[in-house]
Amino acid sequence: MVNLFKVDVKHLCYEKGWDDIKPKNPITLIIGSFNPFIPNNNSLPDYYYGRIPNRGPGNRLWSTIGKLKYNNKDYFKNNFKNKVNELEKSNFCFHDLISKVEFTCENKIVLDDYVSKKVYKNFGDDILWRTKTKHQGKLIRVKRTYNTNIINFLINNNSIKTVINTLGSVRGNFDFNNNDLEWIQFKKNLFEICSKNKINIVLKSVSPSPLGGSKEEFEDWLKKYI
Repeated sequence: MVNLFKVDVKHLCYEKGWDDIKPKNPITLIIGSFNPFIPNNNSLPDYYYGRIPNRGPGNRLWSTIGKLKYNNKDYFKNNFKNKVNELEKSNFCFHDLISKVEFTCENKIVLDDYVSKKVYKNFGDDILWRTKTKHQGKLIRVKRTYNTNIINFLINNNSIKTVINTLGSVRGNFDFNNNDLEWIQFKKNLFEICSKNKINIVLKSVSPSPLGGSKEEFEDWLKKYI
């Protein structure tokens, strides 16, 4: 029997208490993918989509909202209070699809190196949604725990009218990873509760990533749904 080593990477929201921060009567739920908690990192984002990049434009969500609503792309930059206030003003809130990602490998040194270099430094969706990958010639398996808080939130909240997502044009319609039975069940539950509660799921998505579409396309998408 092969001895497998495991590393669990939890979502940053559990360390920061983000999911307790919501407006009283949110109308729109914005769903993202995953934001990993990185130990011993003093530069973690203050809230969803709040990561300040070391170089380049970084995530465009808050800067674009600032530009559109306040004619100031830096209105929310490093300003947690402004972000929280905006939730109440515009009646939107956030959840991510994944609450935890488990990585397993038979080689602990390789696994630790992979998590350090590929997850904590540059964790893209191409890695996130795989079931397995290789690092230094060793197989690493990837298992996601889906965020059932989304389902519970939609069951218990009667003010939500619209669900949108920031997964982008490739994954925004949720029609992917169709061999992942847990994902299929989660997606089924999501669509069923939205149908029951007459919540509109918007399957058109433009990612706030700099590579997620043109500036004009992203701005038009935000204007329409937020």
